[in-house]
Order: sequence, then C-alpha cells, then structure tokens
Amino acid sequence: MRKVIKFAAINRTLLKMIVICIAVNACSDGNPSYKETIDYISSKTKTKHGVIEHEIEFPAKCKMRQRETVYTNNGKISSYDYNEVDIKFLDPSKVKIRYEVDLLLITTGYNEAVKKTFYAKLEYYDYLLKNPNFKCGKNLCQKDSTYTSDLSIINFDSALEYAPKLKRAFEHLIKLCGGKEELFSSELK
Repeated sequence: MRKVIKFAAINRTLLKMIVICIAVNACSDGNPSYKETIDYISSKTKTKHGVIEHEIEFPAKCKMRQRETVYTNNGKISSYDYNEVDIKFLDPSKVKIRYEVDLLLITTGYNEAVKKTFYAKLEYYDYLLKNPNFKCGKNLCQKDSTYTSDLSIINFDSALEYAPKLKRAFEHLIKLCGGKEELFSSELK
C-alpha cells in the first residue's frame, strides 16, 4: 500500500513539473533575452579604427556605457571617455542608422540623459592642469558633465552588415528595459 501511495505522489509531482515547463514555454515569446541582447550588442560594437577604440559595456541592468579610448602612435592610452545612459528613458522608435556607418540613439528631450566622463593622462594633456573644469590628480585629469545631444554608436567594422541588426537589437533592448515609444509619434517605421 505504501508503494502505491509513494508512486501516486511521485506521479503528481511529475505532472506538476510538466505543467510548469509547458506554461513557461508557452509564456516565452521567442525573442532574445536581456543577456543575449547585450552580449550581441557588445560583440558587434567593440571596434578599433586607427588610434581610436570603441566599446559598449553594460555595468548594471539597463545601464549602458559607451567607452572611447584614444591611443598614442606607440600604443599607450592617452585619453578615454565614457558616455553613460539609463536605457529605460530611451524611445525604441528613435534608434536611427546614420550614414550607413553608425547607429544613433536619440536621447534629446530626456533632460541631460547622457552622463559624460572624460579622463586624460597628464603626460599628454598637461595643459588641463590650468583648466578649472577638470579635476586633476597625480597622473590623470577628469571632467564630468551631462548633455542632451544624441549618442552615436560608431560601428566601423562591417557597418553595412551590422547596422540594421544593431538597430533592431537596441530597439529590443530598450523595450526590455521599459523604454516606451512616444504617443502618436510621427516617426515612420
């Protein structure tokens, strides 16, 4: 009798697990997850063109940082800057391809949505010591600011191939992070 009761309990547990698996798969919309999307964006946006390197990073959920590093001719870093934006404030309908070589995230209208931090090494930019807008330490100067101009995601490598895909990836990411299209937007799709 005990074996029959244990077998029935196991069957009920197994049936519950099957129902949960079916429900989870039915609720999945088949679109890439947040992690898959940021991994794709990161893999397609790390580029180096001459002495300038661009990279997209995601330091926290729905926070994006664009890093630009400038190298000297002998390969040393002379300066770098970060443009940071909270993705949930962006409008997915305002992601544009510009000049077929870069992607433009329209951030205007979001009250200084982009935080910019610029760092420069003093050995290359010693004149910044006299600039009151920069905080300088022993080897490095820093300037923090915010701005409302649009954020350009430069994609030098295979631009024609990746720009449309990156556009769709950013639109999807913005939606995943809660970004909403402007009501009655006049943007053409």
